[in-house]
Parts: sequence; C-alpha cells; structure tokens
Amino acid sequence: MSLFGLLKKNMGKDLSRISFPVTLNEPISALQSMAESMEYSELLDSAAKSKDSIERLIYITAFAVSGYSKYKYRSSRKPFNPLLGETYELVRPDKGFKFIAEKVVHHPNWTASNAQGKGWDFTATTSGAQKFWGRSFELIPEGISEVRLKEYDEVYTWTKPPSYVKNIMSGEKYIEHIGDLHVKNEESGEYAVVSFKEGSSWGGASSRNKVEGKVYDANDRVKAELVGKWDESLSKKTGSKTLETIWQINDFPHDANKYYGFPLFSIQLNELTSDLKDTIPPTDSRLRPDQRAMEDGNVDQAEEQKQSLEQNQRDRRKKWESAPQEKRPPQFFKEDGEGIWHYSGGYWERREKKDWNADIKIFDV
Repeated sequence: MSLFGLLKKNMGKDLSRISFPVTLNEPISALQSMAESMEYSELLDSAAKSKDSIERLIYITAFAVSGYSKYKYRSSRKPFNPLLGETYELVRPDKGFKFIAEKVVHHPNWTASNAQGKGWDFTATTSGAQKFWGRSFELIPEGISEVRLKEYDEVYTWTKPPSYVKNIMSGEKYIEHIGDLHVKNEESGEYAVVSFKEGSSWGGASSRNKVEGKVYDANDRVKAELVGKWDESLSKKTGSKTLETIWQINDFPHDANKYYGFPLFSIQLNELTSDLKDTIPPTDSRLRPDQRAMEDGNVDQAEEQKQSLEQNQRDRRKKWESAPQEKRPPQFFKEDGEGIWHYSGGYWERREKKDWNADIKIFDV
C-alpha cells in the first residue's frame, strides 16, 4: 500500500500505533527528542539563582518556549518510537546536568524523563496522538512538564499546545505550534500564558512562529509581557519600545536543513564513544541497531531491523498476556497518578557500578 493510501485509510484516526517506513524517521529516538529540550538548561540555572519570583517564572517560561526551537528546520520526519524498556541518558558536565529517560508504557505510548541540575530538578511525561487531515498532520501532546527549584521548594508545571505539520502533499512543508502554553507556580499561584500564533495565509513565512505572553501574579495582575518567535528569541517588554532578551536561539550548523534539520546539540546525542559503550545499559537508544543503521545511511538494513524489533516486541506482549508475571515494570520511573511519572531512583547508582541486567535484550534482531 502506498504511503498516501495508508494515510487516507486512517484519516482522522490516531496514527501513533501504525508502523511507518523507516524512511520517515530521523535517526534519534523519542527519548532523545525529550533530551533535546535540555539545550537551553542555563535558563533553569538562572531561575534557580533568581531572588525574584516573577523573574523565576519568566526564566522557566522561556525554557518551556525554547524547547520548540529544535523544529526550526524540521517538519518531514519523526523520531523512532522507543521500545518498551528502552532508555537514554545524557550527561553534560559542561552544562551541569544529567538526564535519564525511559519508555514506560507501550500502548498508549508514554515516555518519562528526569534531569538534575544546579539547584533544579526537571521532570517530563510525554504522550500524544497523531492525526492526518488530508493536507496536514496534527500532533496532540499529552503529559505534564514540571521544574522543582530546590532552594525555594517551588514547583512549576506546564502543558503544551498542539502542533501541525502543513503542506504534507504539496508545497513547502513547515510546522506550526498553535495555542496557549500555560506555566504555573504551584506554590505561589503566579502564572504565565504564552500564545503561539498561527501564521496568516497571505503573510507567508514571515508571519509564522510568533509568540506573545503575559505573566501574572496570584491576583491575576499583569506583571510582565513577553514577545518573540519560538525559532528566534523571547524578550520581555521593559518599555513601549524597549525589549530585554531572555532567550536567544543558538546558531545552527551550516546547511542544517539538508541533514535532518538538527541543531548542533541534537547532532551530538547519538555520539557513542568507547567509554560510553562500557558505561550505558544495553537498553540505551544509541545501541538500537535500526536507528544506528539509519544514521550510517544503511536504509534497507534499518528497515529490515526495524520490522524485526517491532515483531519481537509484539511477541513479548503476547507472552505477557498469557504470563503477566513475566512482564518487567519500568526500571527507573514510577507512576504518581494517571499520566504522571516521576524518577524513582537507582539509575545513576547502577551506572557507577555498571550494574545492568544483562537479561534485558530488547534490541535483539
């Protein structure tokens, strides 16, 4: 069946359970895609150091907006769907954080992550539906992101607006995020609302990607206004014509749009040095054979291995249905309510000892 025929047959339905050809993938997993949100972790460092609660809220709001910047040159491909039990770690001593993510539920798809940095702790739980509407894909996110600032014992939470990949069948493909991003200080009641604007049909590319936001105190009084574009920068208005830049996008590699559209931060996520090979668990995304083959340009091999891995996962699910006692629970995350998963500990301690379960072989093909 052609790709268009497959999409047309499932128009308006959730496509997250459908296996697509590997050529529609980019060579990173959805777990690594979660790690991409850490590119601008210095915004969380600034929030953790600020003495002003509104300023802390602004920095965390800027961090939430910055997570969309990875889409600047990306619209045509999607990350690999992780296998149940798949993990990914990212340790960045230069940026002062460590990150761990795990696929915790297969149907519906749920991934969970945790990052620990300089005075802050970041947790994200992600799922969502994907729907085809003829000329566009709609990506409907589910899950909650939260940041805990340790010194102030504050928790900030936010949810994301939907995204749309447009001009699927003809013309220049592009992605738009449309709707409101709500960020709330759960302790003080202060909050921010950032509106992601839809571009006008006659305004072209210059009218897209704009964001406008307001920051409120607990009594709904406006304390600051934010303006910018999610693929450029976010600034705070300090006067009628004066702006203070809070966040600025990093430069992309030359011709990034020819190489999956990755920023430099994302390009580095698949690096597999000899010391990492001896340290990471056998479930890490960097060891997934179809994804590695895709990165190496071996598309036919990647497709064959992808089908094999997915079939093995289906076989494991059937086995668990008849023998549920053999199903392995998530290793490093625990559900704290429907759709909310928190890091339960143990990963970094086991990493130090290289104490991994050799019996977990989800990447056998």
